[in-house]
Amino acid sequence: GHTIALLKEWNELHSGTSAQTCQIINAFDDFLSNINYPHSIHRRVKCFRKFNDWKASELRLFLLYLALPFLLYFSSYFSPLLVYHFSLYAIYVRTLCKFDERQHVYDVRPFIETHLQRFSEFYKSKELLSTHCNVHLWQQVIRHGSLSSTRYD
Repeated sequence: GHTIALLKEWNELHSGTSAQTCQIINAFDDFLSNINYPHSIHRRVKCFRKFNDWKASELRLFLLYLALPFLLYFSSYFSPLLVYHFSLYAIYVRTLCKFDERQHVYDVRPFIETHLQRFSEFYKSKELLSTHCNVHLWQQVIRHGSLSSTRYD
């Protein structure tokens, strides 16, 4: 879906086999491999180039917890506008996963609207169904509750 489309474009920014590109990708992989995960996280993101092989839990982990620190840490390899653009999406999704008041869900609606309005400026991919569905995700959260992989209430 949407996260895969973003990762595909980020990989294409650093495609090729030049020594410099290999150094950059190795730095990305070192960053991901050296994260100290809590013991409860069993699947760990390690290889940036193999994002197509990541399981759903690894994609979720990357999107919710790793991607924004990753982009900020490697800000010299990604444009500030791309980091800003992604941060809109990351904050939107994280808020929909965990919020204290319903108003927070309404407050992040402009984040996804801005993200999707400017999507074509950063990514060549055509708009995907999953991209479009993000526009309405906040409404589903209002109706059915927060996004999460497990719910016990």
